[in-house]
Amino acid sequence: MALYKDRKEAGALLAETLGNYTLEDPIVLAIPNGGVIIGKQIANRLGCPLKLVVVKKIPIPDNPEAGFGSVTSSGITILNSSMLPNLNLTPQQIRQLAKQTLERIKERMQAYGIDGDYSDIQGKTAILVDDGLASGITMEAALRTIKPFNPKRIIIAVPTASTQAFEKLGYEVDAIICPDIKYKLPFAVAEAYDNWYDVKDEKVKQILALAKGFDFGLK
Repeated sequence: MALYKDRKEAGALLAETLGNYTLEDPIVLAIPNGGVIIGKQIANRLGCPLKLVVVKKIPIPDNPEAGFGSVTSSGITILNSSMLPNLNLTPQQIRQLAKQTLERIKERMQAYGIDGDYSDIQGKTAILVDDGLASGITMEAALRTIKPFNPKRIIIAVPTASTQAFEKLGYEVDAIICPDIKYKLPFAVAEAYDNWYDVKDEKVKQILALAKGFDFGLK
């Protein structure tokens, strides 16, 4: 049975939870596309800015909905080493797939007007948001993206997560807020939602436009 009606409801519940904490200079960093709807709810509740961290999974050639790694906007590649032996991919194929993924990231950043500069999170509480954690590889890429900019604290906020991802990422951040941790396998983020759908780029742009046009009160 699904826990949430949709991403909007999940984001609102997460936002209420985060609202109970004292967070110093928070800034929400959402992973597009699904995480942006979650991030909007949290940013509105906390009265803080909403930004994007564009990272992408490296798709498995014969199963593009699944990934065996992820790439950051700066080109760092993170691989799921436990999957590689079963994929029969050569190092050259892996490099090529990672290169193609980085090209798609750059295209998306250009479409969203993102320059990859996160210097404004220095000394602040960075809240990384997505619609769920399966392997955790995508969120790990997001962490690699923002850590060089020296936020004071990093919090991950997601509506659902696998036990494996929750425990692995817990060692990397100050806190993880997740109301729904699944101990069963296989795990699918979509199972937490009644209404699961692909979030279109146009919706992300609309949310970004509203966020940029609203004074969230951060100095």
